[in-house]
Amino acid sequence: MTKQDFLKKLFVKKDDLLSNYEFQKSVLLDLIEIGFIYVKNHYSFDDNKFANMMLQMSLLKANSILELSEGTKLKNVTGIENSIIDIQSQSSIFRSLFENYCFFNHLYIRNWSKEEFMLIENIWKISSLKQRFYLLDNSLVLMNPDDSSKIKNEKDFVLILTQEIKNSSLYNKNKKFINNCLKTNKWQITINENKVIHISWKEMFKNSRKNKIANDKIYQIFSLDSHPSYFSVFQFGDLYRTRYDLSRRTTLIYQTIEMICNYLYDFEKLMTSKIEINIETKFLIEILSSKKGD
Repeated sequence: MTKQDFLKKLFVKKDDLLSNYEFQKSVLLDLIEIGFIYVKNHYSFDDNKFANMMLQMSLLKANSILELSEGTKLKNVTGIENSIIDIQSQSSIFRSLFENYCFFNHLYIRNWSKEEFMLIENIWKISSLKQRFYLLDNSLVLMNPDDSSKIKNEKDFVLILTQEIKNSSLYNKNKKFINNCLKTNKWQITINENKVIHISWKEMFKNSRKNKIANDKIYQIFSLDSHPSYFSVFQFGDLYRTRYDLSRRTTLIYQTIEMICNYLYDFEKLMTSKIEINIETKFLIEILSSKKGD
């Protein structure tokens, strides 16, 4: 099928893409399959495996959202015969998918200099490793000598990463801020004209879009669902009585489709060669990502 043929088909099916769960399900399964084709191709030639693993994580999250969309039956407890959809759990997974995409785009797709990339990546690594050291301190896990040796090696690795940062010109210009990031494990940072500052998920997402207005509230919406906010609690009260969960499901699945399209569109830029994919849904990646800027 050509792109033009797919566009004609999509025009007829546009309402289904937004609200027909069975059609959405087939589209998302296609995108997940395409994603793992990208994963396999990229993993064989790129030395930096982190971008690849982030994509794999996101594909699994999308699949988990799909699995939860099938619903669960709690007739003996609720008296409801049909399957109900756990929207709050889906929203939590989507929020995690959103954050994964935002940082992937921020780190690997933005046009950083070599030093800028080193600073953002090193602080990201150091923050996670230091938090793990804290969690494992005096843990029974470290009773194993091999584990203790691994932690020691990782602590040495943190020292190396820290020294790389301190040898940079960006560190000399932002010592106080960077030292505070290293001390407090704050890793959501960006760089603007040699100034290192914090950046929110929302700002990361805006930076990934050409149209700065589109979907700028999406993170807040799914965060409200993920937390025990007043909004999520009172909405839960009517969710299944009115079967509003079914329409919420299709909205969330569409957002997941769009997010995975964005991810795959970006990930293509990390690949050295064009892959021949015989799945017509591949055209949707470019179509739904057409609002993105390079």
